[in-house]
Amino acid sequence: MSWTEPLDIYCERLGPEFWAEPINAISNISFIVTAVFAYRLGQRIQTRTLGFYWLVTTLFAIGVGSFLFHTFANHWSMYADILPINLFQLGFIALYGAIIGRRIGVSSILGGVVLLIGFIVLTKGLAQFPEDTLNGSIRYASAWISLLVIGIYHAISFSEERYALILATVCFTFSLMFRSLDIALCDNIPPGTHFLWHLLNGYVLYLVIKAYIGALSFEQKLSKQTDY
Repeated sequence: MSWTEPLDIYCERLGPEFWAEPINAISNISFIVTAVFAYRLGQRIQTRTLGFYWLVTTLFAIGVGSFLFHTFANHWSMYADILPINLFQLGFIALYGAIIGRRIGVSSILGGVVLLIGFIVLTKGLAQFPEDTLNGSIRYASAWISLLVIGIYHAISFSEERYALILATVCFTFSLMFRSLDIALCDNIPPGTHFLWHLLNGYVLYLVIKAYIGALSFEQKLSKQTDY
């Protein structure tokens, strides 16, 4: 494998040129913009945990990495795209697991580790499907399942941003559909539909961070009530 070997896996790309995927490349602005909005939201309500900064930073990095992949379109830029996505997923799972741990009266570390292990096992299990299943979208199936389950738990357990993760799951369902149909719709939609994956997922990840902030805010309010 050559790190600079060209890759052509999206409908919009018709050659190896830098701007061969202009719509796919530019639509990554969604991640940059939502990272800024998430940061401003956290600052406004004084959320300054390391977990919050991790999620915002990796969200911003997703936009940069995906832009690189849809312009250079080779093996090194593919990893620049994949790495921030994985770091965001693993970070959120561990951070939310820590919240669940505190919620049920065990250590936050234990909660984070258990949920993280569960996510990894689920991901490994679904990896038994062929890589090209649903145009490669099968690799995100564990994220969809986890988002749905955590979203239901969040809606039951927290009053802050109660339905943010449920809405994120709905949007993620549509974004996965657009990602999966990209190549199949080439003849009818020449630019493809992958750019809609970017636009929707920027909002999905913003909602994920918003829900995380909401859970922290709920914890803080509950802590103040029990102090009296």
